[in-house]
Parts: sequence; C-alpha cells; structure tokens
Amino acid sequence: MKIETKHTWITAELERQIAAGHYHKRLPPLRSLMKEYNVSLQTISKAIRPLTMSGMISPGPRGSIINYTGTVRERHYAWGILCSGSTEITEVSYEFFQMVRQALARDNHNITFLDGSNKRLQQDTEFWEKQPIDGLVFGYGTLTSELAWAVRRAGIVGVARHHAGNLPVHVVEYDTFGAIDFVLGQIIEKGYRRIALQFAAPLEGYQDYANGNWDHLCDKYGIANPEYREIVMPGYREARERHTQYLCLHTPPEVILCWHSETEETYRTLKRLGLHEKVKLVSYLSNWQPQGHFIALEEVREDGYWQAVREVLLEAVETNPQKMIHRKVPVFPKFIQELPDIR
Repeated sequence: MKIETKHTWITAELERQIAAGHYHKRLPPLRSLMKEYNVSLQTISKAIRPLTMSGMISPGPRGSIINYTGTVRERHYAWGILCSGSTEITEVSYEFFQMVRQALARDNHNITFLDGSNKRLQQDTEFWEKQPIDGLVFGYGTLTSELAWAVRRAGIVGVARHHAGNLPVHVVEYDTFGAIDFVLGQIIEKGYRRIALQFAAPLEGYQDYANGNWDHLCDKYGIANPEYREIVMPGYREARERHTQYLCLHTPPEVILCWHSETEETYRTLKRLGLHEKVKLVSYLSNWQPQGHFIALEEVREDGYWQAVREVLLEAVETNPQKMIHRKVPVFPKFIQELPDIR
C-alpha cells in the first residue's frame, strides 16, 4: 500500500473514532499513533494535518486536543453573555442588561452574565462543560482562540460580536466597514481627502479582515498616503499614541476616524504635536468633545442587533449548521453636528 493511500485512510479512521467518542479530549501523542498504525512519523503527521486544518483538533504538547464533540448536549434553555469585565449590574450598565434580557430572554430562556476577567474561564478545562447554557455571546475583547475551542468542545454554540477569522464561532456583527464606507462618503463630499482610520480594541481574528477592508476603501476613495493605510488595534494607550504620531510623520491627515475607540488619547497626542486644531476626530463612541475639533456620530441603538443574535443562537442550536453563520446588521451613522466644508 502506498504511503499516500495509507495516510488518507488513517485520517478517515481517526475522524470516525473521534466522532464515535473513542478518544477522550485528546488524541494520543504522535509516537503512540505511529505504533498503533505501524507507520512512520511522516505518515502520521500527514494523516493528522487535515484534522488540524479542519479545526477538528488543535495541536498540544501531550497530544492534540479534540475540538469536535459528538455527544448530544442537554438543552438548558439559557444563553450566556461573556462580558469584558465585572458582571455586576451598575446604574450605567443597567439599561444595557435590560435591553439584552428583553431581546434574548424570550420563550422561557434564562440569561447568565459571565465575568470575562475570571481566570478560571481560561484555566479550568471543564468549566464550560458544567455551564447550564446552550449558547454563549462573546462580548467585545473577550474572544480568544482557546476560549472559542473550549466552548465548542463543550457543545455550546458560540457567537462573536465581530468577524472572527477561522475560529469555530458564529458571527453577528454590525456592518462596520459598510458604516465606515457610508461615513467616508459624507466626509469626501465635504472636500476632505487625507483620512485615517484608528481602531483601539484587540479583537481576535479581526486584524487581517480589517486591513483588507480598509485597503479596499482607500483604493475606492483615492486615499493614497501609505501612513493612512495602517490600522492600530492594540487595546492600550501607548500603541495608540505611536500610531497617531506615525499618521502625522509626513503629511498629517485632515480627519481621523476613531472606530471602536475613545478619542481622548488621540486628541492629547495631536495637542502635543501642535495639530489639535488642524486634525478633526470623528467617532460614534465618545461624548468627549473639544469644541470645534470633534464631530460626533449619533449613537447606534442595539435593539435590532440583539434580535439578530437571538435568531442566530436559535438557528445554530436547533439545526447545528455545518458552516458557521455570519450575519451583518446594517448601520448608517449620521453626524450630530454639521461637518464643516473644507473647500
């Protein structure tokens, strides 16, 4: 039997045994599989590779971790929300929690809010198996590759709030770059041409997706300066300062779109550079407005978004689709203040 035929047969056999629950959480180490199938390390490596590429397993130091769950999980009729910090309800967050409950807690479903800062979520491999929930919504900044696979292994439907690359989660996101395109059109109409984009939230699986979309918009609107094509998504102040300085190295932008980003640090950096009266900041997120230098976008209501999340959760739990669902919620931001004409 040729090596090529043997490694494809082993791949199919491993898939069958994983689906049948023959292995518990991990595959045996490669050398154990070599002995079991009486093949070389090269052959067993070739057999394992398609399972890794499909996401069925993830490489680990003591044998590959099995991401597939073939067991039927008991229905709990409850959804989990993973928050970026404490889940304690405050006066500021109460309205948000009430809105989420109104959208998701229907048809006798319960809602559980989980604290994303709890290290046990990352360290306890059995934590998610014990959670009495059918689906989990990852809040902004909470999605990691490890958590995505842990939730998937537990048989819980995962939903991310943003594009998540190849991670095993469904996605319900605002059409962020559709909205940015819409805002750019309004800015371009006013005569602005030097426009930069600044993100400031580290979103797992999002960077390449964001870069590709922004490059497309730069080409569409003729935004030529190479500095403006760089997007920062670090989640910490120092990188945002360096990014703002980089944008202003040669020809400062006329407008910086601060998306998923408060504007205070960017404004302070511009002020240190003596550019705070020349560069306008546009953001839908911040209410912090130095008079005349900040053009706010109206706040986006989230009611429709959470209705879409509920629909995807139900569809994924009830139909177990083979492909991850990716749904975009349209948004068309409008300027609260009139954007001054540059011409």
